[in-house]
Amino acid sequence: MGDRYPPTEHIDVYYAERDVEFEYKVIGHLSELVSGVNGEESAKQSIIAKCREVGADGVIILGFEYAGSEDTKRYQKAQAIKYID
Repeated sequence: MGDRYPPTEHIDVYYAERDVEFEYKVIGHLSELVSGVNGEESAKQSIIAKCREVGADGVIILGFEYAGSEDTKRYQKAQAIKYID
């Protein structure tokens, strides 16, 4: 994670950078292991919780990435964003 601000209650969730209608800066990059039943939703909720903790205004869910060629673990990647006034 990168910059920290006072915690926030509401996080706007986006699935593409072009969908963000406000000017923003990226304050951190996140990844969360996807595992188990409802793994994708659990990973997303965990990312949102982390974004609240660091004071982000929104999160851009970037998709999935595998840890390595021999590791089949899948990680959900995201960017925590802060709107610019």
